[in-house]
Amino acid sequence: KKTGAERQVTPPPTKSSEPYKAIVYIYLGGGIDSFNILTPHNESGCYLYDEYFQARGGSTGVGLSIDDLEAIDGSSAGIDGCSTFGVNHLLKSYQEIYNEGKGIFLANMGHLHKPVTKSNWMTETRTDLFSHHTMKKEAQFVDAFREGAGPGVLGRMCDVLEGKGHAVSATS
Repeated sequence: KKTGAERQVTPPPTKSSEPYKAIVYIYLGGGIDSFNILTPHNESGCYLYDEYFQARGGSTGVGLSIDDLEAIDGSSAGIDGCSTFGVNHLLKSYQEIYNEGKGIFLANMGHLHKPVTKSNWMTETRTDLFSHHTMKKEAQFVDAFREGAGPGVLGRMCDVLEGKGHAVSATS
């Protein structure tokens, strides 16, 4: 609630003897097909690329062609036959950050606590899956079971890190 009072200045965090690390959470507030950021790549013979491309309309659809992808090592995903993934060429900085070991992709994250189908989603979920407003809120909260009280995922991460003796602060 707006009161007209000045906001208190957040004090700087206490210095730590640990090397500096930051968690940068990039929340893309508009609509985007996440598979047009990070996609399977067929460089390693990955069968998922053809499935991805066809699901997005093939050559006349919205899927990215191989020429539109910057390859990255995806072997850590542990998907048999798919050791290479692609980053959209318009987001080359994502590829560079990943290749430098300074960033990760957390793919296929959602708030569902179990698989659902078209016929049972209304009785088996706790949220409106087709509301853009609700999905934005769920993406920021990341708590399908409603176990966390209060802050969203980043607030909970700060609480855990601070509890382990790390100096933390949050800025938006």
